[in-house]
Amino acid sequence: MHNTSKVNIFIFCILIGYCFSSEIKILQISDIHYNNAFNIDYPNQWCQSNDLTPKTDLDHRYGIINCNPPIDLIDAVFEHSSKQAKYSAIVLSGDICSHELTDSLYRQCNEILVKKLKQYYGDTPIIFAMGNNDTPTPKNITCSDQYYEFLYNKFVDYIPRNQKEQYLRNACYSQTVDGQLYIVINTNLLNPFQHNDCGVLDWLEKQLSIAKTSSLHPIIVGHIPPGVSSYDLKAQLKEEYQNRLFTIIKKYKSTINSFLLGHIHRDEFRLLPSEDPVVMLVAIGISPVYTNNPGYKIFLTTPNRAEGYIDSTQYTMNLNESNIQKFPVWFKPYSFITEYQVKDISISSLQQVKSLIFNDVMKGSMYRWRTVGLYDLNEIQIKCAITATSKEEMLQCTQSSTCVGLKY
Repeated sequence: MHNTSKVNIFIFCILIGYCFSSEIKILQISDIHYNNAFNIDYPNQWCQSNDLTPKTDLDHRYGIINCNPPIDLIDAVFEHSSKQAKYSAIVLSGDICSHELTDSLYRQCNEILVKKLKQYYGDTPIIFAMGNNDTPTPKNITCSDQYYEFLYNKFVDYIPRNQKEQYLRNACYSQTVDGQLYIVINTNLLNPFQHNDCGVLDWLEKQLSIAKTSSLHPIIVGHIPPGVSSYDLKAQLKEEYQNRLFTIIKKYKSTINSFLLGHIHRDEFRLLPSEDPVVMLVAIGISPVYTNNPGYKIFLTTPNRAEGYIDSTQYTMNLNESNIQKFPVWFKPYSFITEYQVKDISISSLQQVKSLIFNDVMKGSMYRWRTVGLYDLNEIQIKCAITATSKEEMLQCTQSSTCVGLKY
């Protein structure tokens, strides 16, 4: 081989190594719940009238707490987040549309939102996980559900064509972007009311087996987290499915990079299964429907990182002040590693943070505020939700001696 050829091969190898070791940024947005029938006269019904007739209200341009938002809030969040960084990918962890929409409003909502995603983020790849409100009323999700095909066709530019058959079966798929593997699971099929997971967990285990053989560390994207909601103390997954999921997690712990989830509209983390956890992060919602200010998160990482992230930055909008000022007002963003003085977002770092927020009044209070971007009234359960796998465990935790004094 000529020396020139050797040099070219050497340079090529360096470039390949650089491409797969350089830092990337991932945007996570979740629980948009766009309300295309926003009507301020019905605050006890997510601000949707009985006849779903929209009504403009200039004093609540961006919506209100406990309601799903009008389009101005969506534009504000999308515009703000689109200017923060060049993203390798956008993780959209479910619930695009408002609760209890009719079929026609649901289809209209998806049409509008997909256009908005393209308008603000261009051709950035989107990793879309179906949420429990990503079908119209009534919400009876089944195997090979008709709305899987509808969503596939709407997100056809983002879901690989060779994944269509799998997606139409159970809304699961996998995709690699910039050297990072994403495994998307339909957690709706794991909820407490499901009698058939439609092969979701078998498929997940198979994908993790393939990833392990290929020395890949996937980010698993879904909507509903396991364990218990800190908002209403409800178990999130069917016990049978949760136990199976935990068995899979333990088996492939060294393969899994992390879980990115949504659903509860809170910026939280989980250490589950509690005896042998993986990095599991839950996103704040864009919709303020569950007493949260709107927000989003940016992760800094490297492709195929074995565990977790270098850091994350949370951006939260001050909804009340934005309505008063008639333009978006944002709180100062916070870095996870700076806020909690840890080296990264890994299992060991999350365990340190858990200890910190249980034992340090100021840090515990700050975590409580950060979860929703205002002072959360849910007190100690937001901490106990970190490791609770059932409502019983949650209640035991809230009554234990380690929680004495945390009701500040």
